Amino acid sequence: MLNASSVSQFLRDNPELWFIALGIFYLLTTIALTYSLSKRDVDYGPLWPAALWRRVLAAVVDLACLGGIALTIHSFVFAAPFSLAVIDEQMARALLIEFLVLIVMNFFVFAAFFSSSWQGTLGMKIFGIAIVDQVGDGLSFGKAVLRQFGSVLTLQWLGYGCLAALFTILSQTLHDLMATTSVVRSRDL
Repeated sequence: MLNASSVSQFLRDNPELWFIALGIFYLLTTIALTYSLSKRDVDYGPLWPAALWRRVLAAVVDLACLGGIALTIHSFVFAAPFSLAVIDEQMARALLIEFLVLIVMNFFVFAAFFSSSWQGTLGMKIFGIAIVDQVGDGLSFGKAVLRQFGSVLTLQWLGYGCLAALFTILSQTLHDLMATTSVVRSRDL
């Protein structure tokens, strides 16, 4: 007999099923959002989408730069090298604050880069790609913040929103579709 208490007990005994169900939910939500957002009537004109490999390598360069910045900040906050074996409550609070500061800094620094004359980050500049709005112009700071908010959602959804680049005409990810932006080859600008 299936009732609420037996289902509840089953899920308590098998907590990994929550993660599987959550992953399936995120995947289906991403597919639905990508489908509905890609059906909007937005004309991007003659812009050529950036190749996915360029986007991935640009992200690797950017993450390496962020990692260096994070290690530098960490070395100033904690004079000693990091070790999981010696984390106490005070250090855990400090690590949490450091993590939150890095997240906020990342959010606004990326938005500032996207809305600058570079139209992207250092990695994007190196690989010759830029972020543009639907008419091929640079982003305003507000639109760049909206895109960053969308990218946070994409990452929370296990990165499924990035898979949209494989299925949309202009290789747009979910956060590109949300902000009506596109990542294009810079030489097209």
